[in-house]
Amino acid sequence: MFPELSPLARTNNAHVMQAHAFLENSSLFQSYVFTFDKIPPRELDNVTEDGEDDDSVSFVISLTALLECLNIFGADARERPGFARGDQHPMGLLRLGGTCRFLYEAEGCPLILMVEENGVLTTCELTTYEAEEEFNISLSDGGLASKIIMKSEWLHDAIQELETPQTEHLTIRTSPRKPHFRLGSYGNLGSAEMDYPNDRSVLETFICPDVVKNSYRFTMIKLASKAMSLATKASVRTDENGVLSIQFMISFSNGKNSFVDFRYLPEVEEHLDRSEDTNIHLDI
Repeated sequence: MFPELSPLARTNNAHVMQAHAFLENSSLFQSYVFTFDKIPPRELDNVTEDGEDDDSVSFVISLTALLECLNIFGADARERPGFARGDQHPMGLLRLGGTCRFLYEAEGCPLILMVEENGVLTTCELTTYEAEEEFNISLSDGGLASKIIMKSEWLHDAIQELETPQTEHLTIRTSPRKPHFRLGSYGNLGSAEMDYPNDRSVLETFICPDVVKNSYRFTMIKLASKAMSLATKASVRTDENGVLSIQFMISFSNGKNSFVDFRYLPEVEEHLDRSEDTNIHLDI
């Protein structure tokens, strides 16, 4: 259900968090053309970690500029009821009607976006930059310390409920004994915890041989809120080093799925201790 995929798009945040978007199925596009002979020779020589040829093309663009282009009809759409699907949604700009065409000719060329809505065509050109070798946050090859699959809506609601004024950290604790899955938020003005039982009606998948507890920056976790609200299911995985992967499955009306994967490095535990009597407990 949640396969290991190669990212179509990636964003970074100071080597603490990375976000990867996957659109692996070409049927998600009305048209998809990849011309192999236009790949620069030096890129054809790339080899993946598995020793296989990497026939992909990588480049860097401004995410802010890309969103501005995709939302070019957004302001007018919100003023016309019924024009935009989910226009009240925080990700409404990606739910607008119309079509968008991406063109990338060759290395060094701009990425061209052709956005069309009701017969109005707008062409945007985004400057591309050479993709440098970057620090990659990935789960350890040694295996997973815990894995949980649950409804993304429930995870989204939990994060919203746990947000308190000046919340600094989110602690994720999994255990083979009760409480099996605990989310806790901590800040200068207080803390709150929410527990989930190991019940198939709540947690579709629960794998946790030993107690695992790690903390992450709450502001970084919140950056995944939009994906949480759009997704149908969420896979929460941690490895032996505390690296966290939250992968969201987003379903389309044609029955196809795409995935967004957020990966986080853990915080140092020594300054995260809080006394139990100051916690607010919420049991699911």
